[in-house]
Amino acid sequence: MSRASEVVKNYLRVPFIIIVWMMETYSKNRQRLRTFMAQPGTKTAFKWAITVTALAWIVIAFMARDEHGQRLNDALIGVWGDTQTLIEEREAKQKSTVQTQ
Repeated sequence: MSRASEVVKNYLRVPFIIIVWMMETYSKNRQRLRTFMAQPGTKTAFKWAITVTALAWIVIAFMARDEHGQRLNDALIGVWGDTQTLIEEREAKQKSTVQTQ
């Protein structure tokens, strides 16, 4: 085989090698997680940790709603307004480009 054909062959193999590596890593990690979660008390501890974290975020959301809710709304409206301005500018630029052609 010539050097050029070997280079092309290796170049085309790279995506497949990466996909295989990612799938192997994924399956190994799933097996490690399965083994870890099979330990006594681990699954219960994770359920409690997730539940407590979710409840804490719910409490934070309700406590902050009155004081900082308007700030969040203003920020979202500002981002949306900026986005709308950028969209309008892009559309105007596209129209001017089409008209000049």
